[in-house]
Amino acid sequence: MTSPATLRVALAQLPVRVGDLAGNRAAIRAASAWAESVDADVLLTPEMSVTGYPVEDLLAEPGFVDAAARSVDDLAATSGHVVTVVGAPLPTDRLPVAGGARALGSTLDAVVRPLRNAAAVLADGRVQGAHAKTLLPTYSVFDDARHFGAGRRDQALFAVPTPHGPVTVALLVCEDVWDPTLVAEVAAAGAQAVLVTNASPYEVGKPARRLAVLRAAAVAGAVPVAYVNASGGQDEVVFDGGSLVVDADGQLLARAAAFTPDRLVLDLPVAPARPVTRDVVQVDRGAVPARRSLAAPTVAPPLDPHDEVWTALVTGVRDYCTRVGLPRVVLGLSGGVDSALAATIAVDALGPDAVRGVGMPGPYSSPGSVDDAAALAANLGIRFDVVPIADAYAERRTALADVVGGPGTGADPVAWENLQARLRGT
Repeated sequence: MTSPATLRVALAQLPVRVGDLAGNRAAIRAASAWAESVDADVLLTPEMSVTGYPVEDLLAEPGFVDAAARSVDDLAATSGHVVTVVGAPLPTDRLPVAGGARALGSTLDAVVRPLRNAAAVLADGRVQGAHAKTLLPTYSVFDDARHFGAGRRDQALFAVPTPHGPVTVALLVCEDVWDPTLVAEVAAAGAQAVLVTNASPYEVGKPARRLAVLRAAAVAGAVPVAYVNASGGQDEVVFDGGSLVVDADGQLLARAAAFTPDRLVLDLPVAPARPVTRDVVQVDRGAVPARRSLAAPTVAPPLDPHDEVWTALVTGVRDYCTRVGLPRVVLGLSGGVDSALAATIAVDALGPDAVRGVGMPGPYSSPGSVDDAAALAANLGIRFDVVPIADAYAERRTALADVVGGPGTGADPVAWENLQARLRGT
C-alpha cells in the first residue's frame, strides 16, 4: 500500500503536577477535547502526565500507584476517536498483554521492579496498548532505575488509522530519544514516524541541545520525530516546554513556546511505508473523521540565552509558591546584588504586592546598605521595613564570648561577621 502523506499530530504541552491526579486528569481531558476539535489522529501528552514527574517516593505507596492506574482507566473510558498517549507508572499486571510493554529489558541489579514508566495508548473507550521506557536515567534529578523496570528495545509498533490509511508509528519516552540508535532501530523495524513523550528538565542551553539531538535522531532513522515536553516548575525542577517536531531531514517544522503551557497541531509528513519486522498493535479508533484544513504550524522563536535563564528562575519561583500555597514572600535586603536579584525574581514571579523586603543593619553593615536596599524596594514597588539588629547582635556576642573568644584572643573575626548573617535569619 502506498504510504499516506501525513499523520495529524497534536501535542499538548501540559503543566502537570506531581500527585494531583484529578487536576492532571482534567488537563488531559481538556487537551483531548481540543485534539478532537482539530481532527487530530494522535494526541501526545508529556511523560508521566497522569501523575506528574518526578514522582519519586510516591511510587513506594501502593495506594497511589493503584490510583494512578485507575486514572488511566478513567481517561481511557472517555477517550474518543483521537489516539491519546498518556504517561503513568503502571504495574506490569495493569499493562496490556500485547505489545511487549510487560517484558523486562536490561537490568542494573537483581531487584525485581514491577513498575514501568509507561506511555499508554488510549482510543475508542479503552487502553489499547502501551510502551515502557527503555533507558532509565539515574543522573542529575533522575532516579528512574530505582523505581522502574526497563522496557525491552524491541517493543511493538502501533498502526494508527488515518483518513488516508494506517500509519505505523513508534513510541519512545524521554531519555530513549537521546540515544539515536533507538530511533534508527524503530525506523529500521518499520516505523514511519516516532512519537516521544517527555518530562525534560531545563538546564542552561538545553533547548538548543535538545533540537540538535532530535535532528540527529531523525536523520539517523530517516524518520520524522514529534516530541512533546512538560512545562512549569515542580519543586527544584523546571520543565521548559519548547515541544518540537522535525521532519525526516531534521528540519524544524513546529515548536511550542518555552516555559508555559502550549499546544501544537500539524500534518506531519511521514516516512514511506517500510517492511515491518516487529509486532504491530492495530489501534482501533472507531470512526475516523475527515480532516478539516489547518493553519500553518507555529514555530516559536528561541529565547535569548539570558532571557532563557531568567524565565527559568521566575517560573521555578512562581510555580513553587503557587503549588505549595505561599501567597507572599519576605526577603532580607542587604543592599547587595544577591538579595537584589532574589527580590527582582520574586517580583517578576508573584508581583510587587506579594513581596516584602526587610533591611536589617548591624555593626558590620555599611552606611549605604540600607539606602541601596530602600532604593531597590522603591524601584520594584515593594514594601520595605528596617529592623536594626545591633542590640540583638551585641547580646548574642556577649553570650558567646567565652566560647568563641573576644577581642585580643585570636578568634577569627569572620566568625563574628557570620553571627550577624545568621541573626538575620532569626
